[in-house]
Amino acid sequence: MERSEAAARQAQWLGLGFVLLTVAFLALGVTFPTLEVRGRLLGIPLGGRQRSILGLIGSLWQTNILLAALISLLSLVIPVTKLGLTLVMLWREDLAHHPKLNALVHHISRWSMVDVFSMTIVVFFISFNQICIHIFSTRGLLMIGFYFFLTYCLLSIASTYFLKKETRLRDPHDAESAVRKS
Repeated sequence: MERSEAAARQAQWLGLGFVLLTVAFLALGVTFPTLEVRGRLLGIPLGGRQRSILGLIGSLWQTNILLAALISLLSLVIPVTKLGLTLVMLWREDLAHHPKLNALVHHISRWSMVDVFSMTIVVFFISFNQICIHIFSTRGLLMIGFYFFLTYCLLSIASTYFLKKETRLRDPHDAESAVRKS
C-alpha cells in the first residue's frame, strides 16, 4: 500500500511539473514573435514586420473584433482553462476523481487539436513563402514563438496523459466509466 501511495505522489509531482512546463511554453508561444513578413519593392527591401499571437490579437481588436475574439478564445482562453483545471485536478486529490470535472477537462482536451490546426494554417501561409505581384514581393518567416507554441500544443496533448495516469494510480476504478455514468 505504501509503495502505491509513493508512486501516486511521484506521478502527481511529475504531472504538476509537466503541466507547469506546458504553461511556460504557452506563455512564451503567445508573447514571442510567431511570424515575420518581409516586403520588397522593385528588389529594394522595405523592412519586415514581426507579430506575436498577442500582438496579432491586439491589432485585430481594432479592425476585426470577431476574428480577434476567436483567436483569443482558441489561443488563450481554452488553453489556460484546460491547463488551470489540469493543475487543480493534479494538486487536489479530492477533485481528481470528480466525474463532471473529468468530463469537462476531457471535453476541453478535444479543442487541443484546434491549436494544432491554427499552427497548420500559419505553416500553410508560410508555404506560400514567396508572393510576387509584378513589382512587389513578400516573404514570410517562422519565428521562435511559433516553435514555442507548437511545443505547447504537443505538451498540452501529453499533459492529459499525466492526468489520466494520475487518476489511474490513485483510484482503481476507471475514471472514464464514472464520467459516462453521470
